[in-house]
Amino acid sequence: MRKKLNKIVSLGLLLVMLVSTLLMTSCAKKPTEEEARALVSELYQASLELNEIYFGEGLAYEDDGDEEVLYSPVSENAPYQTESALKDATYLVFSKEYADSIISLAFEGIAGASGGAIYPRYITFSGSHLCVYENIEGIELTEYDLSELEIVKISKRFIESRVQIGEENGESIYLELVLIRQDDGWRLDSASY
Repeated sequence: MRKKLNKIVSLGLLLVMLVSTLLMTSCAKKPTEEEARALVSELYQASLELNEIYFGEGLAYEDDGDEEVLYSPVSENAPYQTESALKDATYLVFSKEYADSIISLAFEGIAGASGGAIYPRYITFSGSHLCVYENIEGIELTEYDLSELEIVKISKRFIESRVQIGEENGESIYLELVLIRQDDGWRLDSASY
């Protein structure tokens, strides 16, 4: 009898939680243009450090001078010391799908069809210490001024924006920044470099 009562109470609590979640996400209001601009700017600024880590110079590492060593431990003053800390930070800024693609490239690398490979930029040795592949040359990243950010489209779950970053042959070149609302808040769902 007690087990049956516990099961009913557990199912009831689960039902209340599900209904609450549905109500909160369905009642989410569409952000104003000002709120959208602030969200885009906040997530863009947060993405700059992660872009540098994944695509730019990467995390600083302890170079022991041995040219035969491929991976070296991250420096003690690096902002992330573990794989889980770096991944957690990535999921706070980028959507799950976009973060998964970045993390996969950074921690698994790519095996090419013709036998070539791109080594993972980061691996974990000894179970916890994050190490950096020394032979990756990152791309030069640019921080863009968002003061002229144009909000293209806003909905309850989606913000599309763009900022002009240059011109080529008389045509404007734009950086498009797309945000999506996940269950736990807004996330950047596009490249921001």
